[in-house]
Amino acid sequence: MIKKDFLGFIFVCVVLLTFNFCTSDNSMNPSEQNFKNYYPGQEGTSYKYEFKQEDSNGLIVAGTRSVTYGDEIYIDTVKYREQKDSIDDGTSITENISYLRKTPTGIFYFIDTSDFLNLVPDSIKNLISTQDEMRLLLNPLASGSFWPVFRVTVNLQPGVNFSPIDINGYFVTQENLTLNLENGAIEVVAEKVKYDLDIVTDLNQTVQRFSAYAWFADEIGMVKIKGVSVITNILLTGEINFSDTATTITQDLINYDIN
Repeated sequence: MIKKDFLGFIFVCVVLLTFNFCTSDNSMNPSEQNFKNYYPGQEGTSYKYEFKQEDSNGLIVAGTRSVTYGDEIYIDTVKYREQKDSIDDGTSITENISYLRKTPTGIFYFIDTSDFLNLVPDSIKNLISTQDEMRLLLNPLASGSFWPVFRVTVNLQPGVNFSPIDINGYFVTQENLTLNLENGAIEVVAEKVKYDLDIVTDLNQTVQRFSAYAWFADEIGMVKIKGVSVITNILLTGEINFSDTATTITQDLINYDIN
């Protein structure tokens, strides 16, 4: 989902733009191929995370996030699996539905840009091109792996362009983690990935960078994520919202059931 404040952000940058979700063109894999299953399971697979959210004033909100895989559906001839998210912070429940697909070389999430395009004036709509996916993960993950997750490219004039919004993923390292599950602690080996969101609103100003880290375990999935909410929200839900760049979010896996 594209929030209205995202549209305003783009218009502040420039009137003429090309909107691009990059999936694989500039990704790099090491020569050694060691494919793993970071998103296992079919319909009925579920995950439960303990989450903590802290704003710039130190206010902490804690709760749980539940994720369930639903039916397979086709969107523009591409087959996706429904992912249902539910966040319970103790006072309210927020629900979200997203759509993912798996290939041997990565994980992709569908991005619905229709709301964004509906807000764009007809006079410039033909100057905007969109793609409908972002790439969350590259497979295999190893030293040297990096890939574009999401990018906006602004064409100021022929031969002159810049990216006001640029998200890239990088493999960092492999770590041993203890998962404190509801039914007991287990040890796993997880791949640590860093995501950087770079924002440029003025070519004469320094790039603003917001980062998040995620850990993925083979045959389990994402076991932890930690970072600034402006980027974690994009990675977890596909929702773009720049209204809050100070809140940090941590989510740790506490239960899972792979079908």
